Order: sequence, then structure tokens, then C-alpha cells
Amino acid sequence: MVSAAASNVPTLDIQFDRANKIYQPNEMVSGTIALKNSDKQIPFSMIELESESYMDTVSLIRGNLGRPALPKERRIYFMSKKQTVKEEGLLFSGGDPVPLLIQTGVDDDNPLVDSYVGVDFSIVFKCSVTLKRKDGHKPLEANAKFDCKVQNGGLDPTLGRTNKSQDFSITPEALPADPKNAGKVPRFNFTGQIASVNCCFDEPFDGYLILKESEIKIKSIEIQLVRVETFEGKTNATEIQNI
Repeated sequence: MVSAAASNVPTLDIQFDRANKIYQPNEMVSGTIALKNSDKQIPFSMIELESESYMDTVSLIRGNLGRPALPKERRIYFMSKKQTVKEEGLLFSGGDPVPLLIQTGVDDDNPLVDSYVGVDFSIVFKCSVTLKRKDGHKPLEANAKFDCKVQNGGLDPTLGRTNKSQDFSITPEALPADPKNAGKVPRFNFTGQIASVNCCFDEPFDGYLILKESEIKIKSIEIQLVRVETFEGKTNATEIQNI
């Protein structure tokens, strides 16, 4: 149960202009800052905004079972900006919100990367707002996350959109050794090609598969897509999708 006192504590509410909260590098992120749960006007001396993009070890997938958040000094930053949104004014619930405007990444030497939610690490885009009050009370703070989608994300910058095909073959000898299946795996031979291993995260990729040989009748073929994370020198399969 939420007490009446707790429900009347003033808070800041950040809203973005896009419902999906997805933006591209060098794009303006716009929105509003509004006051909630206040029955009186709150005078302020300044509203400050900090916008950041960084790698963190907090995982929404693992939740409380994951690692704690990295301290600021250990984060790898892709964007870090501070700005004054407004000086001297009044805010009250139901009043006109304060406009919010963020310029995402303009540093060519430190390009942005896609937002990412992984198991061992995440790429976070976040804005934090601090309202410094003039009535002697502690500042009001709020933060909100948004997402960044980098155009051509996933492509090797040295190759651009040049295709890089990769041939493959699958035989019993190519499978990991398993004592339980020793001598029990039927003879088969598949060959194929991935049209390009240089591809965008958000675009389909294609290829082909050829059955060369099989001792038994094949009822179906399943393709398994595996997301692999490499972190701190360790490589782990963190997501599997069967098609």
C-alpha cells in the first residue's frame, strides 16, 4: 500500500517525443520535463541535463542475479554531455512542461554504437535531469533511457557494404566429440554458403544449404542462430533461436 504522504511527494517526469524511443546518431532527441504529485508551485534556480551512453555490466536479463553496476570511473563512455535546460522559474503539476533537447553523438573520434541488452554487459543510453530548488528542499532528480540505432550497425567499416561470403560443410567428423554418440551418428554430408558474414544487425542475411549425402531419410532441417558475447576475454552463447 502506498501512503498518502508518499503519493504526494513531488517527482519529475521525462517524456520523449517518440513512443519507441529509438533515435540515430547525430539526431536530436526531444521531449519534455514535467512536475508530478505537487499541490503547489516549486521555484527553481536551475534545471540541468546530463546525457550519457556507456557500457555497463548491469543486465536486465539477469536482474538481481547479474553483476552490480559499474562505478562511473570504470565505465566505457561513448557519449557524455551536460547542459543547462532552464534557469530561474516555477514548475507546478498540470502546468506547461519544460522542453527537453539532446544532440546525440557528434564526436567522430568516439562514434556511438547500438543500444544493447546482453547477459554480461549492456550498452545504455540515458538522460538524467536535476532540478535545483530555491525553497531549501533537496533537488528533484529523474532519469530515463532511450535507444540508439546506428545506421549500418554490424558492418565491418573496412569493408563497407562489400559482401564477404563464407563456405561451410557439416559432417559427423566436424561435430564436437561426444562419447555417448560414439559410432552412432549416421553418415551425412552438408555443404553450403553464407552469402555474406559482413551484414547489418537489422537486415536479413541469406545463403544456401546442399545435402550431399545421408544414410537415413531427413524429415526436417533446423537452423540455429546463436548470439555470442565476448566479455573480459570469455566467449559465451547468450541467446539461441531455432528456425
